[in-house]
Amino acid sequence: MLQRAQAGSVKLLYVSPEGLAAGLLERVAELPLSLVAVDEAHCISQWGHDFRPDYLNLATAREVLKEAPWMALTAIADRRTQADIVQLLKLRKPSVFVASFDWPNLTLSAEPKGKGMDQRIIDYVSSRRGQSGIVYSLARSRTEDLEAKLQAAGVPALAYHAGLDPKEKAKRQKLFVQEEGIVIVATIAFGMGIDKPNVRFVLHADPPKTIEAYWQEVGRAGRDGRPAECHAFYSAGDMAMHRRFLDDSDAEPAFKHVLRGKIRDLAAFLDGIQCRRQAVQQYFGEEGAEPCGMCDNCTNPPADLTDVTETANKILSAVHRTKGSMGSGRLIRHLRGIVQDGYDRKFEGLSTFAIAEQRTASELSRVVNELLLRQLLVQTGNQLRPSLAMGDPEQVRHVFKGARQVQLRSRSPQPRVPKEADATINASPQHAESSGHAEELEVGGTLLDRLRAWRRTTAKEAGVPAYVVLQNAALEQIAHGKPSTINDLRIISGVGAKRIEQYGEEILRLVAEREGKAQIGR
Repeated sequence: MLQRAQAGSVKLLYVSPEGLAAGLLERVAELPLSLVAVDEAHCISQWGHDFRPDYLNLATAREVLKEAPWMALTAIADRRTQADIVQLLKLRKPSVFVASFDWPNLTLSAEPKGKGMDQRIIDYVSSRRGQSGIVYSLARSRTEDLEAKLQAAGVPALAYHAGLDPKEKAKRQKLFVQEEGIVIVATIAFGMGIDKPNVRFVLHADPPKTIEAYWQEVGRAGRDGRPAECHAFYSAGDMAMHRRFLDDSDAEPAFKHVLRGKIRDLAAFLDGIQCRRQAVQQYFGEEGAEPCGMCDNCTNPPADLTDVTETANKILSAVHRTKGSMGSGRLIRHLRGIVQDGYDRKFEGLSTFAIAEQRTASELSRVVNELLLRQLLVQTGNQLRPSLAMGDPEQVRHVFKGARQVQLRSRSPQPRVPKEADATINASPQHAESSGHAEELEVGGTLLDRLRAWRRTTAKEAGVPAYVVLQNAALEQIAHGKPSTINDLRIISGVGAKRIEQYGEEILRLVAEREGKAQIGR
């Protein structure tokens, strides 16, 4: 391949950072490179959620390949990670382009785990029968267990994890991409490189470790721009397990420290009361984010709230008076009046010392997490010793003046065990897959079924995913409009000249047969 690249017959050469570190760099340096593009660039930063040490070697590659322009690409990077990418790759006065993190067609929701979890998952997936979806779980054995239970419920489910034979994994991935209505029950080994546009739901049977991972995984839903649902189950035990696995790992101390904070951020997000899309946008540093009006916290705000504005004021005051010199653990000790070392003792004389001594460390930690999530506090300092500093000055002033409340759930909400007639989440008409298309599906249901069957057969014969033939939206427009001429087809979105040439007469024949028409006109 390198010889072909040297000869100029290769336009695009993929090389892993691990491959460059293993001795490829010198040979790549001999190539006439026009551009070096670093994909998944957040992996170079320990602030990133998926740090890979071999990415650090790209700094050396940057010096060796300095004649070519460099580009760094990532879909999941907060401001600290973005700054790290620029610094570590030694990019010279780069142009930085950051798109919005808002995906308006996704409906987000979450609920704590409880009794009857397996049935809850089965109910959720079964109520979306015929839709393509992904169920994420942390353990391989768990994916196989859920696969068996979903299959027993009549759902065409397939487990996917790193322990499968590579050929079997490839087979299952191909089935998922090409067939309609397949549900993949997977560990996080599934998803990289998957670009199936009509995934209608992503269900987290177990939560990931970070908001970045969560957003990357839910982002596999609704890539066709149509409504899709994303629901997550979570528990305090899940977060404790993530922390335990992290502590037992061989990761560098700095990365462990950063990831502990990200696990905390995700826990605050899942158990929080803020609009979920707004919270994600703010987490990534996007300004001006508004409530989405679609997530569970917007459409069904939790009723069991506790006003913790007074405690929030005390925390913000302590951060201000200690001049942002403490991390969360030390700050909580200060607020509770606990002295463990000489550094703690330096601040005993402040008015904020022991100002919240009646609060437990856990209670104060929840409020700190909420303030961080809402950007009322921010983390500064280095990776091993981050400190808390004041966040958005205007919003902090609103809290101090009582113009803005800070609220938490009074307790972790209890899961709603579904009744027989209550098997869906966020099943209001505007959030379902058929949103905006209910009439079309009702009017052209039988024709739509025939069109889908034709598309499935055509895709199999061509060896391509079904959506390559025609996407769902186009099929539904055909089923509703019942075109009788080629000109009728031309006005349907998604049916261009090439598809009309390939499939136009077949589509019109299907419509005519269904409608009892004998003539296909132009």
